[in-house]
Amino acid sequence: MASSPAQGPQSPFYVRYARKIVIGVVGGAVTLAGLAMLILPGPGILVTLLGLAILSLEFSWAGRVRVWLRRRFDQGVARARAGRDGRPTRVDAR
Repeated sequence: MASSPAQGPQSPFYVRYARKIVIGVVGGAVTLAGLAMLILPGPGILVTLLGLAILSLEFSWAGRVRVWLRRRFDQGVARARAGRDGRPTRVDAR
């Protein structure tokens, strides 16, 4: 089974660079859109993580940032669920 022309060390240098550029542009655009959605209406955190996931296909730093952001997000959710004094929050319907 032969590898596809866009992958592997046998692919020409211009194919590797073109792939890196396309992933960088698409991942960067999705990440910027996600950051804008943190202020504007939309799923900002989800889209930002998606953009970083796209960037991490080609750039290792993006994968580290994505993992760090995901941990911080999970910690924030756990803290919000625990409430200030450690007990689960309860909403009174009045």
